[in-house]
Order: sequence, then C-alpha cells, then structure tokens
Amino acid sequence: MDAFMIAILMVWVLYWVLYCMFSVAGVHVPAFLSSPTLMWIGASLITFYILYKFQKLIRNRLETYHIGDHVVYRTVKHSNHPGPRAEDIWASPRGEGYTYAVKKLWTVISVSGNKVEVITNRGKHHFLDVSDPSMHKVGIIENLIIRLKWHKHFPEHQQTG
Repeated sequence: MDAFMIAILMVWVLYWVLYCMFSVAGVHVPAFLSSPTLMWIGASLITFYILYKFQKLIRNRLETYHIGDHVVYRTVKHSNHPGPRAEDIWASPRGEGYTYAVKKLWTVISVSGNKVEVITNRGKHHFLDVSDPSMHKVGIIENLIIRLKWHKHFPEHQQTG
C-alpha cells in the first residue's frame, strides 16, 4: 500500500508540473487535462491497476528481509469455531465446519538466499521461501496495528516506564 500511495503522489506531481508548463508556455491544454480532478482520478485508477497487476513482482523485488524484522504470514485453517482473528470465513458445504484465514505475526531470525527462518511467539521455528505470497513484511500502518493487538506477545512492542 505504501508503494501505491507514493506512485499516486508521483503521478499527481508529474501531472501538475506538465499542466503548469503547458499553461505558462501558452500551449493549448486538452479538455481532459484541464480538469485536475478528472486527471487525478484517472491517474489514480491507472496507477492502482498497474500496481495491482504487478504487486507480487514489486513486493518480491523490493522486500529484503533482515534479522529482527516482523513478518505477517496468512495461513488457512479449518475448524468448527473460528477465533476472533479469523478473516474470510467460509462455511463448509454441509455446515459441519468453517474455512478461514488467520494472520500470524512472526519474527525473522535468519536469512539465507531464498529462505527465511522465522520464529513464532511461542518459540516454533519455520523455514519459508522469500517469494511465498502468504508472507509479507510488516508495513508502517500494519506496525501500528500490531503494536495494539500483539503487544503482549512481543516484548519489544511493550512500552516501558
């Protein structure tokens, strides 16, 4: 999401610079470019479409994992009673259970090539591929949410003093 916002801002700034250059130079600005609102909406939609289509490629190339980084792993579970953190809940065809996704917060403890070793809050170790689409690095906004939700599990999120 951070890359999306940066891309939209870059497109808006580029549009505004071009618009001002054309206006100062006295060049006729086409009708669809003369309305900043329409152009900004169009630029936003184009940017969203491009980033949506290539988000996996962008994420895998931009993300590098370091020791101590927090990652969120989205895992699919099946049970009769989904927990409070369950997302995308689907009832089974006969109603005997539910399928749902849960986000797990893990900490990176080693990185080697395409593999990342993570540790859960209860001490379990997992080896994951860097290109795993279920795993992503914690972003700025998500970090704030994690501080509120999971501060009991990770001491570095607790406030001291």
